[in-house]
Amino acid sequence: MLEKYAFLALIGIQYGLDTYWLSLRKNRVLISSSEKFVDKKFVGIVVFVVTINILTYLLWWRSVKWGTMGDPMGLLLFGSLIFIVGYTLRYISIRQLGDWFVPQVAIEINQPLVERGLYRFVRHPSYTGMILAYIGIGIASNSYPFLVLLVLSTSAVLYLRTIREERFLTRTVPGYRNYRNRTGRFLPKFTKW
Repeated sequence: MLEKYAFLALIGIQYGLDTYWLSLRKNRVLISSSEKFVDKKFVGIVVFVVTINILTYLLWWRSVKWGTMGDPMGLLLFGSLIFIVGYTLRYISIRQLGDWFVPQVAIEINQPLVERGLYRFVRHPSYTGMILAYIGIGIASNSYPFLVLLVLSTSAVLYLRTIREERFLTRTVPGYRNYRNRTGRFLPKFTKW
């Protein structure tokens, strides 16, 4: 029973942290209002996908016995550790991007290319941290179906969002095309050298 409430607390912490960090960001001016409209759809899709996944899991909690992974308390602790690592990575990447981090796909005229810290290796480390946090939530749930559903659906939505975001950045930020070729989207790009 304890792991049920701890798992729910983990989900609450995740939503609370994201809401808090994103509410602190400055609103940026977009190049066109149509870009803002498209981004609002993507933000809504992410929230919708995650909410549907969590509701599905909560509805299955008492009725589905198949697909469990093992010791609930051990998985809760291990999943919580991965969650903390993921959100630490997300927080660090948001801090390193500074005022240029905003929740919507927003490109400002004369926006600089940020290549310091985690951004030297990965183009979207805050999304990497978010995916890691969701892996942690999935492990803490002690449910293979929920883990797979949550991680795959969220990763797919974030991947689609990065395609749109990178299209804007390539058009408007000098040097972004070369940066994109040198770095990985969510994980570092490894080469022979």
